[in-house]
Amino acid sequence: MDEQAKATLISVARCADLLTASDRQRPCHRIVHEQHGNPVPQIPEPWRGRIDAPLMFVSSNPSLDPGDDSPSVTVSDAELVDYFDRGFPACFPRIRLRNGQVRTRPVYFWTCVLARAAELWQVAPRPGIDFAITELVHCKSLRQRGVKEAIDHCVDRHWGEVKIASKARVFVALGELAGAKLGIKVGTMKTMPDPTGVPRWLLALPHPGAAVPKTFQSCYAGVDLVPLRDALLANRISDADPQP
Repeated sequence: MDEQAKATLISVARCADLLTASDRQRPCHRIVHEQHGNPVPQIPEPWRGRIDAPLMFVSSNPSLDPGDDSPSVTVSDAELVDYFDRGFPACFPRIRLRNGQVRTRPVYFWTCVLARAAELWQVAPRPGIDFAITELVHCKSLRQRGVKEAIDHCVDRHWGEVKIASKARVFVALGELAGAKLGIKVGTMKTMPDPTGVPRWLLALPHPGAAVPKTFQSCYAGVDLVPLRDALLANRISDADPQP
């Protein structure tokens, strides 16, 4: 991971707005205080997986599981970089707990993302290497509580830098909130500006929890996905490739 990406990761994880979130007038107030009572408050999640992963899923905000092994505010910057760069535990799509145990039931959201990544890649994807996950609101909450109040502010503060740090060729907005904020509707596709001139695509799928068809096959014509698949395969990270 290059120094700019590391700086972006740390800036999100240690967001300065956390210091002012006690003010009820601040847009972050509700979502930050969703963790009140959590014995080990968890920091905002910049992304999970290598930032140079060719495929990036973008959702509204990360869900909150008080028992998982997410970093607390006390860890070092180096530990933050290592944790989020690794992205997912070896037990993915299950959660590793702070006590070292593993939840029996897989995370439904992770299971769905893994399936969509496999569908687009058309090979078995490596979590955190072939695809990564980020959010438009980085603080955790259950059932997207506090996201509507925080999303404009959080996107203005962090999304531009995260997008620059990412080397993804394909971004997929998941759910109505993420899609609306990024200006993309399910079943449509657009290119994203990139300073290097390399084409990047933005697509949208329903949220994994939505009671509607939510595969690429059900939302897009197969012919439209061909150049995306070609770009992913052309930029697939070798097992021997270190972080840039």
